[in-house]
Parts: sequence; C-alpha cells; structure tokens
Amino acid sequence: MVGHIFFVVAFSIGPKVRHLSKKWRIIRRIVYLIIVLLTFNLIYNLWDVFPNKPIYICYGAILATQVIVSLKRYEITAEMSFYFPIAGVVLFSISDNLLAFLKFNAIKSDLGRSIIMLTYYSSQYFIMHGSLHQSNLKFELDQVKKS
Repeated sequence: MVGHIFFVVAFSIGPKVRHLSKKWRIIRRIVYLIIVLLTFNLIYNLWDVFPNKPIYICYGAILATQVIVSLKRYEITAEMSFYFPIAGVVLFSISDNLLAFLKFNAIKSDLGRSIIMLTYYSSQYFIMHGSLHQSNLKFELDQVKKS
C-alpha cells in the first residue's frame, strides 16, 4: 500500500505543460466516475468476505486514486511518459482485483495465479518504462517552443 501512495505522489508532481480541451476534460471526469463506481462495486461484492474491512477499503481507495492521478499526468508529462504508466496502472488494477477476487472467494486456480503474475510484472515494466520517458519532456517542450 505504501508503494501505491508513492506512485500517487510521483504521478502528481510537476507543472502543467499542456492543456486539455473542454471535451476531453468532460470525458476524463466520466472516466473518473467509472473508476470510482468500479471501486465501490468491488468493495460491495467482496464486503462479506473481507477479513479486515477498513484496510481493504483504504487499499481500494488508494488504487482508484492511483488510476485517477495517472490519468491527470497527461497535463504534466511527455506523451510516452503518460501512455506507458497508464497501461501499467490499469494492469496493476487488474492484477490486484483478480487477486482479491480469487483470494476472498477461496478460488484456487493456476491460470488465475499466472494471469495475476503476468499482469503484475507487466504493470511494473510499463510504469518503469514510462518513468524513463519523463526525460523526453524537456525535448518535447523545446520542439513546441520552436514551432
């Protein structure tokens, strides 16, 4: 959970370098609403099997916040540094949600565990790869200023 908090902080640092049109801001807010509704749905569906409800509610909120903040990164980073972490955060969410679903419903599945590990490691790669592209931001900003 601490790692997710660090991701949230890291994804939100930086000055705005590009702006979204009104249309894309509205679409982004709709996506935020969908993320929050999916989080509530998962908590609702697993409520009876959660062993420690406050911890899992906090974890779900932090995961949802991580996805939301990673979507807001578009305004503060280079494009490649935006798309790779988005893919990573989505894969991370899939991995953690599948893990919770299998664990709390006592489902033992080798395929499920394999998918969890595949999405987990892929997510870590994409987040790291996108972070490496952050250095391209200065180059992109210089190109925009020259145009």
